[in-house]
Amino acid sequence: MTFTSTPQNGSSWQDCLPFAIDTEQEKPLDITLEIANSKELIAQRKIYGVTTTEVDIAPYLRDLSCLPPTINSSATLTQSPSAQTIHLTANGTRSNNVLLFHAPYDNSTPKAISSLHQPREIDSREPIIVTLIANASIQASITFIARGATNTLTLNAKTQGLPMNLIIPASCYPAAIEQIHIEVTGDKKSIANVDYTVVDKGANAKCIAWFNKNGGMETYTFPTSIRLSYDAKLSANAPLDEYRPLESSTIRHRLCSAYEVQTQMERLAEMIFSPRIFLIKGDKMVPISLANRHIDFDHHGTLRQMCIEVEDEWKGGAI
Repeated sequence: MTFTSTPQNGSSWQDCLPFAIDTEQEKPLDITLEIANSKELIAQRKIYGVTTTEVDIAPYLRDLSCLPPTINSSATLTQSPSAQTIHLTANGTRSNNVLLFHAPYDNSTPKAISSLHQPREIDSREPIIVTLIANASIQASITFIARGATNTLTLNAKTQGLPMNLIIPASCYPAAIEQIHIEVTGDKKSIANVDYTVVDKGANAKCIAWFNKNGGMETYTFPTSIRLSYDAKLSANAPLDEYRPLESSTIRHRLCSAYEVQTQMERLAEMIFSPRIFLIKGDKMVPISLANRHIDFDHHGTLRQMCIEVEDEWKGGAI
C-alpha cells in the first residue's frame, strides 16, 4: 500500500484535495480510509475491490473551514483554527502530512494576509486580529500608548508552516489608551509595522469580523447601528387554541460605516464575499447573516459609505 500522490502544502479545501493510492497488489482489495488532523479522527470511508484509487477528501473537511478564532483575556499568537495539518491512513499505511487552509497560501515568504492599510482607526472595544504567514516562526512586539504611560508586550510562536492569528483583545487595553503600535517579524524578516489610533465610536457601534479573499481575518466597527425589524415564527404544529412555542426569531439592523478613505472602503466592500460574518460581543464571535450581498457604487465607481443589513438570532433585548 502506497500513496502515489497527495495535495500540495498550502492547498485549500475549497478546491479538490485528491489522494492517489496504489495497493501494490494484483488482486483487488477493500480499503479502510481514515482522515485525521493532528488532534482527532475526522472521517472514515470504505472503498471496495480496487487495486488503485483516488479520493478527494475536501468534502469531509469543509466544516473545518472559516472557523472563528478564540478571543482570550490576553494577547495571543496562535494557529488559525481554519489551518489544519491533515493526513490520510489507508489500511494502516499513513500518508505524509499536508498543510491546508480555507484559501491557498504560500509560506515561503513571510507576510500578513489581513489588511494593514494606514491610517487605521479602531474602536476602544474592537480587538485587533491579524492573520500572518511564515514558514517557521513569528514574533510580535505590541506597544500600548496611553496618556502618561507606555508599555510593550512581546509574543513569540512557532508556526509549523501554518497561518497564525495575532489577537489583541480590547479587554487588555490600558486605561486612557490612545495608540497601539505593532511590529511583526516572520522568519527574521519584517512583516508589519502599523499604528492603530484608538477612539470611542459610541455605545451603539457594532464590531464586525469577516474573512478576506486570502483567508485573513478583518474587523471593523460600524459607528451607526439602526434597529430595523423583528421577525418571529411560531410553531405550526400546535392547535391555534393552545400554546404555540416560538420556533425562530431574528432581529435586523442596518449598520453604516463612517466616510472612510478609499483603501478602507475597498476593504469593507469585500465583506460581502466572505463565507461567514461575525458580530464581536466582548470576547465572543457570534455568527450573523447579511440580509443581502449587494453593493452599489457611485457614478465614479467608488464607495464613500457602506451600509449593510445584518440579521441575528433574537434572544430578548437588542444586540
